[in-house]
Formats: sequence, structure tokens, C-alpha cells
Amino acid sequence: MNKIIPFIFACLLLQSFTAQSEEFDPYTLPAEHYNDASIKDKAEFSDKKGNQFRIKNSKYSRGLYIRHDKKWKKHGIFYSLSSGRVTSQTTYHYGEKNGPHLSFHSNGKVSFQYNYFEGKKHGQWYQYRDNGSLVEEKEYKNGLKDGPRTSYFSRKDGQTGPIQFTSTNVNGKTHGEKLQYNEDGKIVARSQYNMGKKIGKTQWSH
Repeated sequence: MNKIIPFIFACLLLQSFTAQSEEFDPYTLPAEHYNDASIKDKAEFSDKKGNQFRIKNSKYSRGLYIRHDKKWKKHGIFYSLSSGRVTSQTTYHYGEKNGPHLSFHSNGKVSFQYNYFEGKKHGQWYQYRDNGSLVEEKEYKNGLKDGPRTSYFSRKDGQTGPIQFTSTNVNGKTHGEKLQYNEDGKIVARSQYNMGKKIGKTQWSH
């Protein structure tokens, strides 16, 4: 019986997500795929290339492990769940976070969006309100905040509001000028930073 379940699972994967002539891709499996009653937690199967996979399908987590260097490692999209709802999804490559990450509000809209490269946050990072409007955006390089950082006012119509704060990060620390704006776009405050340390007092405009 244990051999039959993995065989069925492998067939379902190939038939549902790829053409018969193509290879199974663990990076494209949606969370809903694991709702199938035949997809059992800890069941194992092999793809056409001979890669061995183990299923994770519990009330809190869904995804696949691949056998690599004699160890089971997360591979492809892994989903975290709470009360049957997907709260986040993270992409893995042979046990290491590598690729897109998404977190979700209770209404299903994205709350955080960013990428990993070789286990570290890298590239653009976004935070959203539950109405879909943008709260903040910044950049990461090799796991450290590095580059422009901008936050936005909230608007009742669900659109991203005017800029509220701007600053720059260097190697994980605020560096240079930090500006605060009012909703009309006027600068109301200026602060100076040197590698995370504030220099002097905030200058307010009246």
C-alpha cells in the first residue's frame, strides 16, 4: 500500500502540472494541490530524473523534501498554514531559501514580498496593508538593508498614499539624510545619520 500512494502522487503531479514529455517542477506546485486526500504526509516518490521526494502535508506546513547528499532538504515552494489558511510561502533550493517569499493578510492579500538569494534576503522588499496599498519599500543586499527606503501614508480608497519618509541604508544601517513629508508632499523634518548614528537634532520646518 505504501508503494501505491507515492506512485499515484507522482502520476498526479505529472498529469496536473506538466506535459508527459516534461519534467516535474516542484517550484510551481500550488498549496491547493495538497488538498487531494491521496497526497499523504511523509509519502515518497521519484520523478523522471530519479530524484527522490518526500511529501510534507500537515495542518501547519505543505511542501516537498528532496533527497540530496544523503539528507532530506526542503525543495521548491513550502507553505505555512494557520486554521487552513496559507499565511506564507517560501521558495527553497536544496534546503536553502532561494527565490520569492510571500506572506499574507487574513483576507488573502499580500502583506510582505521579497526574495532570497543563497539563504539571504536580496533585492526589493515590500510591505502592504490589507487593502493592498504599499506601506514601505526598501532594498537588501546579501541579507543587509542597503539602498533607498521609502514609506507611504495610508489612504482610505486603498491606493498607495503620498510619501511619508525617505532614507538610505548602507550595510544595514541608516546613512545620510532622512526626510519626513506631510501628505501634501512638503518636507517637514530633516535628520542626518552616519552609519546608524544620528548626528545632531532633527530639523523641523514650520
